[in-house]
Amino acid sequence: MNLPPDHYFFVPQVELTGSDGSFLWLSATRPLAAPSTVFAPDLQSWTRDGSIDPDWLRIGTDIVGGNPAPTFNAAFSISGIAPDSGSTLFLLGTAAGLIFLVKRRLRA
Repeated sequence: MNLPPDHYFFVPQVELTGSDGSFLWLSATRPLAAPSTVFAPDLQSWTRDGSIDPDWLRIGTDIVGGNPAPTFNAAFSISGIAPDSGSTLFLLGTAAGLIFLVKRRLRA
């Protein structure tokens, strides 16, 4: 996936099992501090839930507070299985064959 630079809202959802009332905050440390960082500074994480919908709250400033307010980076991972090239070629070949058959029937 290649996204152009801009502002994106990623909405992570975590299912918690059990009813002990635990609340888990997903966050990560900020990147290296200037001037040693090679990354552009991150924007602060925001959150929204049913009680404040449609508004958003800044995690550090509006929820945690303090002076200066802490900021948090959202942490997540993406996992999955990439299809092997053999499967991809098979699917593309099957699609091409079906298109050929449909076009052939339409001409007849």
